[in-house]
Amino acid sequence: MKSYYDKVQAGQSVGSWDNFAQELKNIYGQRDNKERAKKELTALWVNKNLAKKNFVKYTEQYRTLARIVNYSDKVHINKMKEVIHDELQNVLVIYEITNQSPKTWDDYLKLLMQAYKALYLDKAQSTIFGPKANEEKSGGKKNPDAMEIDEIQKKERKNL
Repeated sequence: MKSYYDKVQAGQSVGSWDNFAQELKNIYGQRDNKERAKKELTALWVNKNLAKKNFVKYTEQYRTLARIVNYSDKVHINKMKEVIHDELQNVLVIYEITNQSPKTWDDYLKLLMQAYKALYLDKAQSTIFGPKANEEKSGGKKNPDAMEIDEIQKKERKNL
């Protein structure tokens, strides 16, 4: 506000209302985002169900929120240790014993994801295209509306 006070004292224009409102939004809107991110991150810290059910989704949310707030690496690492399930913790024991644990939360999260993918390859991968995806969407049954592209291409080659 000092810059506005100085401009008024000097008889200068303080600009438009829109510029003033945008400046306030830039200053205080960022604080609101950080406060919201802190609340969501605090909720994630105790959400062991999501971490167990869908660890990939959990880490995506965690990474997004952690980049907004200014907590120390140690806080993030300790909170992640509290939420990960026992099998994943067991995998990381060797890193702790040999004092090779990552020092930054982002590196620690990357290590967690590597360990998770090694332990649960089937859960870490998802199929978007192909017959398997169609079957998953229809509860294990083949989707009658799904196109069989391979079959169509085979028929087209025969007709040539």
